[in-house]
Amino acid sequence: MKNFGPFVEETIEFDRFQQQSLFLISGKTGAGKTTIFDGMCYALYGVTSGDERQGKEMRSAFAQPDSPTEVTFTFEHQQHTYQLKRTPEQELLKKRGSGTRVQPSKISLKVYDASGKELQEYSKTSEVAALITELLHLNAKQFAQIVLLPQGDFRAFLTATSDNKEQLLRNLFGTDFYRQWSEWLKNEAKQTHKQLEAVMQRLQGKLDQTELALPGVTVAEQLLALEQAQAIHQEQLTHLEAEQLTRFQAMEAAQQVLQQAERLTEWYQEQSKRQAQQAQLELLRPEQEQRLERIKELEWAGQQEALLAKTTESRLAVTKRQATVANLLEKLPLAQAVVAEKTATLAKLQEQETEMQAQKNEAQRLQELLPRFQQQSVLLEQQRELQQAAARDQQLLATLAITGPTNQELAQAQANVYAAREQEQEVARMAEKWQALAQQRDQWQQAMTGLAKTPIATVKKQLVQQKQRATEAELEKTKRQSAWAQAQIARLAKDLLPGTACPLCGSLEHPQPAVATEVEEQTEARFQQAEAAWQAATAEVARLETQYANLKAAYEEKSQELARQQTAWLAEWRDFKKRYPQLQSEPAELQAELQAQLQTAEKTQQAAAATLLELEQAADRAQAQEVQRQELTERSQQRTLQLAQLAGELKSLATQLPPTSQAEVLAKVKALQATYQKWEQAYAEAQQTLQEASATATRLEVEITAEQKELTAALVTKELQEEKVTAVLNSRQLTETTLQSWLTALPQLPELREAAADYQQQVALTNQRLAELQQKIAQQPQPELAPLEAAVTTARNLWQEQQERYLTEKNRYDRNQRIFEEVSAGLAANQAEWAQMAELQQLADVASGNNPLKTGLERYVLQAYLQEVLRVANQRLGQLTHGRYQFLLNAEAGSYKNQSGLEIDVYDDNAGASRSAHTLSGGESFIAALALALALAEVIQAQAGGVAIEALFIDEGFGSLDEESLEMAMEALESIETEGRMIGIISHVRELKERIPQQLQVITSGTGQSRVEYKV
Repeated sequence: MKNFGPFVEETIEFDRFQQQSLFLISGKTGAGKTTIFDGMCYALYGVTSGDERQGKEMRSAFAQPDSPTEVTFTFEHQQHTYQLKRTPEQELLKKRGSGTRVQPSKISLKVYDASGKELQEYSKTSEVAALITELLHLNAKQFAQIVLLPQGDFRAFLTATSDNKEQLLRNLFGTDFYRQWSEWLKNEAKQTHKQLEAVMQRLQGKLDQTELALPGVTVAEQLLALEQAQAIHQEQLTHLEAEQLTRFQAMEAAQQVLQQAERLTEWYQEQSKRQAQQAQLELLRPEQEQRLERIKELEWAGQQEALLAKTTESRLAVTKRQATVANLLEKLPLAQAVVAEKTATLAKLQEQETEMQAQKNEAQRLQELLPRFQQQSVLLEQQRELQQAAARDQQLLATLAITGPTNQELAQAQANVYAAREQEQEVARMAEKWQALAQQRDQWQQAMTGLAKTPIATVKKQLVQQKQRATEAELEKTKRQSAWAQAQIARLAKDLLPGTACPLCGSLEHPQPAVATEVEEQTEARFQQAEAAWQAATAEVARLETQYANLKAAYEEKSQELARQQTAWLAEWRDFKKRYPQLQSEPAELQAELQAQLQTAEKTQQAAAATLLELEQAADRAQAQEVQRQELTERSQQRTLQLAQLAGELKSLATQLPPTSQAEVLAKVKALQATYQKWEQAYAEAQQTLQEASATATRLEVEITAEQKELTAALVTKELQEEKVTAVLNSRQLTETTLQSWLTALPQLPELREAAADYQQQVALTNQRLAELQQKIAQQPQPELAPLEAAVTTARNLWQEQQERYLTEKNRYDRNQRIFEEVSAGLAANQAEWAQMAELQQLADVASGNNPLKTGLERYVLQAYLQEVLRVANQRLGQLTHGRYQFLLNAEAGSYKNQSGLEIDVYDDNAGASRSAHTLSGGESFIAALALALALAEVIQAQAGGVAIEALFIDEGFGSLDEESLEMAMEALESIETEGRMIGIISHVRELKERIPQQLQVITSGTGQSRVEYKV
């Protein structure tokens, strides 16, 4: 053990005690005696012997930061040697650089053959865990229980209650799943009962809605009473329905009599009404006769309407023709006056025609001179432009001066360009060097970013999820254990014999022994599959833990490498600053400074190049100015010749034009043209007006002749029509005015005809209806309705009262019947559940110990284990006590469950009777506890696959023994020693130090550190 607990670096060599296999492990309290076994358990299983501390918590407080904690355990098994080395997760100094890093847990298992040759090495936690389980067939808890026997606990175990024994044995034999299954049965029965009670309460709530609910009576009994009451109620409903029908028929008969009387009364009333109507019609007969006479007059007037209309039309035609002739005669003199006026105007305009033609010719002559005025203007403009151009050329010649740069100025400008270009290249080299440094820095920073993306968090999350799956797999394993336990119960039930007590419920009769729902081998196989799945999930957890640790280590290593890269980069940066002292910025701003300098150098180079270009351009301009001066001189001479030519042309043109200006000539042309156009337009208008006036006068004369002819014809027609009208009126001795009034009243004719027809129809209908009523009434007297109506009301009230009673009882019957059917269905639906609940409750009572033997399923199973332990222990106890004592399991039920099932008695051969283990003396109880502890170890080994453990350690239990008891204990231990098994006693009792010469002493230094010494 290195830096493990109080040990700096200690090697415990148990093979030194092989010759004398009984030895003592002594030391002060807290010196580290138990830490030795913590180291063995941690090396094998990764946990301490008490499973109270993690491996990383065992790191010594005084360990150096660079010294790791580790445990190496070497043991032999089946002619092979195994060397197991395990280190916990711990924080150590980094191998390179400063600071610390967390080193993940590691494991290594090497296997050697008998000759010492290495056969195999395992470095994965899952592989090592699987191999240890395959070798020892023990888990960490079982290993600690077998190798390290807490003797004091077993002495207390002898006299403990059955409940306390059950807790210890549960941990030793792993029967907790029986308890869990029993608790599950109990809770399931309770929950099922609660659900069924809720159903019964709901059914009772429905029964409470009836008036037949019986407090304190079961739902089934209340349902039977309700069924009987419904049968009686049905008979009552039949009687009520018949009575209701009788009263309804009586009401209908009374209503029929009343209806007949009401019809007769209506006939009498209508007869009186019709007779009054007949008398009223007789009073209206004179009015009807006048109406008929008026109809005849209007019908005759309608026949004469067309004749009178034609006469009126002829009269209107004559009047219209007379008005038209008068109008035309009035217009004709006016038209003739217009003709005379327009003839005089046209004659006057014809007298002005010669003068107007002369003005037109003068305008044409002046119009022909206008282009020459335009030619003169163009020549004058050309003369002015040539004079201005000549003046400009003279001014330009005066300003031209041949100047240019010297050769020395051009050479200096060229040198400045070369210097600026060299400066720009120097800055570019600095920027290139910095770019390389910046690229290194970016790569380093990208590596840092990539490092931050290391999937540590993902693996950690997978680890958490896998731990959850491992927990679920463990729950599934527990469930399969429960099923396997049920199969075992069924197997035990098959072995029950009639007349023998059931070990679970105590019954002597077994009408329905438990039957396995599945073959026991199947449940055991499924349990093994679930256990394998759990182990695989646990192994995956270990794999993920290793992966997480490896990722974490790689992360730290990469961090160190990046730190070295950062240091190297800083050295190069300092060299860069030293080489280019003109740079003042830090790395973050250096790129901007270099860019600014590069821009400045570029601007300087551009300015020098611009200056050189400007000088070169000035030289070019001086040469160009000389060429331009020569061109201007030649052009000036040409323009002088052109001006002389233009002057000659202008002089010739002036002789051809009048002394007036072009504007005056143009104004005169426009005035002459306007005067001629005005006369020409007036002449044309006078001709047009004269033609129109002459045509109008002629048309009026023609129209007057035609209208006078039409007027004569209209007068003849009018006289003929008036003669016809006079003849018709004389035939009836009427005036035309009377006939006209009758024609005006013609729209009244349809209304008069309708009124006459309506009167005649009313008279006919009234006479017909009076005859019908007289026939219906015959000799029947007029009835009185009041007594008959009272009889109908009485009959209706009696029927409605009976109907209301019937409907009330019918609704009550229907409601109770619906409740009866719902409750019946509810009881039938839950009958199977009640039976299952009863069976489940019975099974839960048996499994929980609510039976005459007060023994539950788990305690029954533990009885079998304890019987086996006592059987093995009796072999040891008989040897140690020379045949005096034997263990017995008390089969009697105690007063309470915590005192039943696991109580241990001791049969005393000297007394010939059994007694409680409480009566043993100190030495006897130590021997009994030792035998019991050794037996437990052997049974657990057998349960674990028969692995042979050749070394046992007994922890304490000796300090409370007196001298005689201690002597008995030593004799017992010495007798066990002869069996060839190595036994180590952990104690600080002085007497043991004196009696046991072979010792492993754990010695403290007073500073928290311990060391070991051997005394052989």
